[in-house]
Amino acid sequence: MSPTPIHKILVSIPDEQERFEAVDIPPSNPRGGPARWTHDSAKRVVGWKVDIPESVQEKVDAIHDLAADDQVAARVATDFLRRPAVASKAMTDDYPDYGLAAA
Repeated sequence: MSPTPIHKILVSIPDEQERFEAVDIPPSNPRGGPARWTHDSAKRVVGWKVDIPESVQEKVDAIHDLAADDQVAARVATDFLRRPAVASKAMTDDYPDYGLAAA
């Protein structure tokens, strides 16, 4: 019997005991129902990029991946800054603005 894709992901857990414990204790199902492993839940356990981001950080990482090209990033940033709530939050960030507030 060949290993399932989830087992192929979880094999990345280096400690054998930890790996077997992880397999035996699947994470809770965020949509309700019985606890079970999904491809993304297994990827979260081993620190891999997920296919369907759920947390804020996973979504931010996905946006960064999609906007790796500077031309795409500039277009997306411009589009986001047209949203008043986003622009307001961006301007209150403690990160140096490099003259953006004066522009």
